[in-house]
Amino acid sequence: MSSTTAGDAALPGATIEAFLRLLIPPDAVFEVRALNVADRKGSTFTSTVSGYYQFDHIDKAARDIAELDASGRAPTIYVTLNPVLPRLLGRALNELKPKAKSTTGDDEIVRRCWLLIDCDPVRPSGVSSTDAELEHAKGTAREVWTILKSRGWP
Repeated sequence: MSSTTAGDAALPGATIEAFLRLLIPPDAVFEVRALNVADRKGSTFTSTVSGYYQFDHIDKAARDIAELDASGRAPTIYVTLNPVLPRLLGRALNELKPKAKSTTGDDEIVRRCWLLIDCDPVRPSGVSSTDAELEHAKGTAREVWTILKSRGWP
C-alpha cells in the first residue's frame, strides 16, 4: 500500500485522484485503508478505517481520502497496489467505514500489477537510520533494480 500524505500537509483530492488513476487498472477493485484512526480529533481511541472502490468511482475514493486526510485523525492512508477480489466490495461499497473488522489479505489479490520492494535498513523499530545504513539500503535497491532489469522487468 502507498501513503497518501506528504509530510504533514493534506493532499488535495485532484492530486489523489491523479495518483489513483496512474496506479489502478481500469477494471480493478481496490482497498483504501487507514490504520490507527482516532475516533475524533484528539481521541486516544483508534481503529482501522477501510473501504473498497471500483475504478469507476476513483473520484469518490479521492474525495473520501482527502476528507479523511484533512480531518487530522488518520496518521497514514494507504491503497492496495494491486487489484483485489470484486466480492470484497460487499465489505464497504465505494465508501470508507470505521472500525473495519476485515481488510484485504494476500490471498484476495487478483493479480500483480505492481511490485513493491522495501529496502529499509535492518534496525530496531522507532530508531532512525544512520547515514551508513541509508547508503547500504540504497546500494541494495540498486542491486535489486539491476537484477530485475536484466530479467526483463520494466
